[in-house]
Amino acid sequence: METRANYVAVGAFVIVILIGAFISVLWLSSAQFQREGAIYDIYFRGSVSGLTESAPVRYKGVLIGRVINIRLDPENVERIRVRIEVDAATPIKQDAVAELEAQGITGLAFVQITGGSNASPVLEKREDKRYPIIASRQSGLEEVVTSAPELFKRATQVADRIALVLSDANRHDRRQPEPNRQDRDRHFEDDVRDARGGDRGNIAVEGFSRDAEWP
Repeated sequence: METRANYVAVGAFVIVILIGAFISVLWLSSAQFQREGAIYDIYFRGSVSGLTESAPVRYKGVLIGRVINIRLDPENVERIRVRIEVDAATPIKQDAVAELEAQGITGLAFVQITGGSNASPVLEKREDKRYPIIASRQSGLEEVVTSAPELFKRATQVADRIALVLSDANRHDRRQPEPNRQDRDRHFEDDVRDARGGDRGNIAVEGFSRDAEWP
């Protein structure tokens, strides 16, 4: 009987341990779900080049989450839906705004959330949406990516115009030396004739001086 009682005690102890472990797993899973349950959607109209899944999400520079999904908006192909997952303890306010920023010189991007006043209500999801939507705005990175082709085109046009102006100037300069050289030659010949004429005049004067009789 004593041996059987020991077995019952051991069995009960094992069952209690298992139940405790099961409850712990459920609690941890629940806490993890709650922590990972703060999901938001952001819609960008510009390019999201450089943004990848698992990219950081920062709130005023503080890391609060990551990007979990990047897709074209099925309701509007002109927009890109970026789904993020943030710490549930981070309050996202209605006046918060999301934008893309570059991570140094790597070419990669991350989501930066700014704004969010203390007096603003917490952002809630709309009835027709699955998750709350954070407003977005075009960032400096998007402006650069979007305007790069136009800037390159303008730079090419300016370079072509400069080359054309320089080419016209060179052609004009090449045409100018010939008349100038002719003018120099003509002036030189005139100077030679004048010099010769002066010499003849001097000779005549000398001859006249020799022939003349002075008192």
